Amino acid sequence: MWEEIHGFLSLEEFEQFVRYLEHETACGRALEVDADPTYGKGELYGGRWFQQVGSRVKWRLISPDAPFRGTWERIED
Repeated sequence: MWEEIHGFLSLEEFEQFVRYLEHETACGRALEVDADPTYGKGELYGGRWFQQVGSRVKWRLISPDAPFRGTWERIED
């Protein structure tokens, strides 16, 4: 089960997490799905969206952009 991340401590940590997600996708444990351009929780739009295989739960990854430290959060229906 994935857990939310509310701010990455460094760009290196963010890049490491991206590599983890890409590995999970390559191994078939996750799918990268199309982002809903109208979803804007917290006035944040876009990002990369993922779904764990076997689950209908979607997550989104938004890159850091100083002073914003990025986020990894569950998509609310």
